[in-house]
Amino acid sequence: MLFIFCYLMMFFLGGLSFIFQQKHLLLLLMALEFMMLSMLMLMFFYLMSMWNDLFMYVCFLVMMVIESVLGLNLLILMIRFSGNDYYFSFNLLMC
Repeated sequence: MLFIFCYLMMFFLGGLSFIFQQKHLLLLLMALEFMMLSMLMLMFFYLMSMWNDLFMYVCFLVMMVIESVLGLNLLILMIRFSGNDYYFSFNLLMC
């Protein structure tokens, strides 16, 4: 029961970090990955205790990898075009 509280606290702290650290895109991506890691561990313990089946765990892990690759791709493109990774310097109206 203690591990559930720890992973929920990890998710909450990752969410707070995502809300309050909005200066760099890399920090936002790291906060999202921290939240996804806590959700992954919660899902692992839930699936192992209920069904002992890890198919959904592997699907969620694949989605995590895809999300992180797309985030890093966005970060690389943003740095290439604007020269920095400041979240607020990226203006969507520069078409």
